[in-house]
Amino acid sequence: MLKGTQRKVIVLKDTQSGIFDEAYFIVKKSADSKNLTTNDMVMEAERIIKLSASGERETKKSEKLLRPLWFFLGVLCADIIFIISILAERNYL
Repeated sequence: MLKGTQRKVIVLKDTQSGIFDEAYFIVKKSADSKNLTTNDMVMEAERIIKLSASGERETKKSEKLLRPLWFFLGVLCADIIFIISILAERNYL
């Protein structure tokens, strides 16, 4: 049995998720110093549920912008390896 402890808990029922019926969020003690309203906390909890239900993680803008760059770098490396292998086969190297 616990005595003298107090926790703030946000309970979301009917989450409209195919995975969760209810969700329980325990609020950090540091949230009091951030002047967050209850509505802000509920919105954050709903955002977390939507992310977990979709199975995706939130990506930063910089990560989204770098995806095409990594793709083209991979293609470029494959081309270079292909050209080197052809040159080596024909004894140009």
